[in-house]
Amino acid sequence: MPKTFLIAPVGLGVGASSVCAAIIKTALENGLPVGFFLPVKQRSNTMGDFLSVQPVLSRLALAHFLHQSEDHVVNELVEAYKERLVNDRERLGEVTLVLGLSVDKGTPNAEKINAKLARALSAEVILVGSGTADDLTMLNSRLDIAMEAFGLVSIPVVGIILNKLGAPRDRHGTLRPEKAAMQSAEKNYANLTHLPVIQEKAIPLLGAIPWSIDLIAPKVTDLDRFFSIVWLNEGNKSQRIRNIHLGCSLDEHFDQAVGNLLVTTADRLDLIEAALNQASHISGILLSGGLSDLAHESHRRYLVLKQAKQLSVPILQSHEPLLSLVWQLQRVFNPNPSDNALNAQVQDFCSAHLDTASILAVLTGLSHKG
Repeated sequence: MPKTFLIAPVGLGVGASSVCAAIIKTALENGLPVGFFLPVKQRSNTMGDFLSVQPVLSRLALAHFLHQSEDHVVNELVEAYKERLVNDRERLGEVTLVLGLSVDKGTPNAEKINAKLARALSAEVILVGSGTADDLTMLNSRLDIAMEAFGLVSIPVVGIILNKLGAPRDRHGTLRPEKAAMQSAEKNYANLTHLPVIQEKAIPLLGAIPWSIDLIAPKVTDLDRFFSIVWLNEGNKSQRIRNIHLGCSLDEHFDQAVGNLLVTTADRLDLIEAALNQASHISGILLSGGLSDLAHESHRRYLVLKQAKQLSVPILQSHEPLLSLVWQLQRVFNPNPSDNALNAQVQDFCSAHLDTASILAVLTGLSHKG
């Protein structure tokens, strides 16, 4: 059996699958082939698709087995792992990463399942957490609780990777990319190495990966996936959306960032014109209602569309109410599994923020706790 590591998410949306992809890249670049085993389909299986790995269980199958028992789930996954060892031994490699389950509404007992799975596979554990410079105490507490859960069944935790550091989140911990323009661009996370859980338990910090809007920025054309829209002007549809700007005027954040998607009602020709005058800062304009509704402004409407065409600025129309658009726009930052260019960028970015020497030492067994 290959040397096995369970990559255990500590919290929801910490990007554990991206971390797996980064570890694989780092190891391969240093001559160490690493396999990847995906027990359960993630809600966004972007990296599984990118790495050409199929999950063992769908979310529906997982729910079915959980109705029986946690042990039944673990047994199914272990049997599938053993089967792949027989049928696809070369693909799993001498070292294999197993992506653990995340705690959510469907799997509130994910930590217990991860601990049982790690024990059944004789796996060592690498924790993946996330936080900001303002909630290091909470981050330390989450990591400490996770370590205790594995410690209760004598599973060694051999490293910690912190991902999406500084990500804009609401008070419920939900990622809110549309708030990115309102936060400071860079924070110093040097004090992360001084987290008590790292210092007192001598667990190596294997990587500290900052959050970046560029890693989840969808293309303007991706809006087709979420809305029924009409393209009033196609322009450069491949531009990426880095900020969503809502409101009745352009505030100071608008001209301090690039990739703004302006979302407004079609009757705000003044706002559309103002945005077009700052075309270098916008990726597109999404209208609730349509310019075709403004018969009394036909000449002005014509000039707006002409300017947008000259500047290659996409203008999109949706007949959904503005409030409905605003609510649904939170989904546009969900990863697109078919966006291989962005998935490769995520892998490269995360890999660049790993401690290569420490990662290789852990994977090869040359690093030992305490």
